[in-house]
Amino acid sequence: MQNLYPKRHIWAWALYDWANSGFTTIILTFVFGAYFAQSVAPTPAQGLSWWSYALTISGLGLAILGPLCGAVADRIGYLKRWTGAMAAVAMVATLVMGFAVPQSSMSIILLTLAALVIANIGFELSLVFNNAMLPQVAPPAKMGQVSSLAWGLGYLGGLVCLVVVLFGLVGLGEMKPWIDLPRDEAEYIRAGVIVVFIWYLLFSLPLFLMVPEEKRTAQSGHIWKDGILSLKQSFQILRTNKPWRNFLIGSAIYRDGLTTLFSLGGGYAAARYDLSIPEILVFGIGMNVTAGIGCLVASFIEDKVGSLRMIKVSLIALILIGVAVVWAPGRTEFYATALMLGFFIGPVQSASRTFVARIAPPGKVTESYGLYALSGRAVAFLGPFFFGIAVALSGSMAMGMATIIGFWIVGWLLVRTLDTQNEHGNN
Repeated sequence: MQNLYPKRHIWAWALYDWANSGFTTIILTFVFGAYFAQSVAPTPAQGLSWWSYALTISGLGLAILGPLCGAVADRIGYLKRWTGAMAAVAMVATLVMGFAVPQSSMSIILLTLAALVIANIGFELSLVFNNAMLPQVAPPAKMGQVSSLAWGLGYLGGLVCLVVVLFGLVGLGEMKPWIDLPRDEAEYIRAGVIVVFIWYLLFSLPLFLMVPEEKRTAQSGHIWKDGILSLKQSFQILRTNKPWRNFLIGSAIYRDGLTTLFSLGGGYAAARYDLSIPEILVFGIGMNVTAGIGCLVASFIEDKVGSLRMIKVSLIALILIGVAVVWAPGRTEFYATALMLGFFIGPVQSASRTFVARIAPPGKVTESYGLYALSGRAVAFLGPFFFGIAVALSGSMAMGMATIIGFWIVGWLLVRTLDTQNEHGNN
């Protein structure tokens, strides 16, 4: 009897999370964003503002394109082809960002920011289509395990890519990098975009070479028009499908808390505990390790306890440990509690991805992932906004970090109303 879900397809699909991890780790989180703000832009403040504006624009683009492209893809299929096209856009745009030299002209700065917008839209859209392939590569009873495996590989890939860039191009303390590039025009930093490109391309190949394409026959020749109509129907479904609506809103809020943590956590640690850049990078590696371990553990238990229960338990843990992180008096306590926090970050993200596939209306899986992305982007500005307001009013970085816990609490209150039976409708 033919195996409908070969392990090679599962691993090939999961490796895509490893492949795109370099983009999030090197471009968005640790290296290139900081380089742009500190060296490319006229001042760090302007650089951070421009960088955040570019990410906001890309978020708006995703909010428009994500659900619409998902609705169309649900009709015609070819999810692998969509994933590949969007990944190619992200990779090429990432290479363009390498033209940014220290104290660049305004034209180069605008080119870099435009490339960031295009790269991030391509990256995020590729995730919409790739995530929707989960029911294709994994049996219903093991979707949680496969999703956790992929998410864990993503954290591990980000860690390894970070190590490669840190020790291969940048160096650490007195330790020289493996490849000693010139530093006059920050060649050693800008070469990171080449590493991300190669990393993304190389580890994406198993998905595109090994996982079969699944196509569908559209019911008419008006694909985009039908896609828009389908999207309108989905918004109408949200009015009556309370579990799906509550999950979209609740997950958007707790995911915004996570996004704010990723965006501002390093700056918080540096400001409150006087951490150096190398110390922040090492701390980031540690967070990736504990998050990856959390995903590994979750891969063995999520399908047994259910994705929804995994989300609820992980959120409770994040809330309790988050309080300890905020009130940590010194570096040792901060490191210990923050690394514990990382253990539950991976499982809540992975289980959320799985739950979308399980609660999505029949025939609208890809579109549902588009709406999932849209809901997250719709509130993405709230986390940084409340963080900044709390710090401005209180003068305390800890109070800013405490607002993140508030987002997790509100998200948990919304998803706790859901019944575990909701996730088995499509199994």
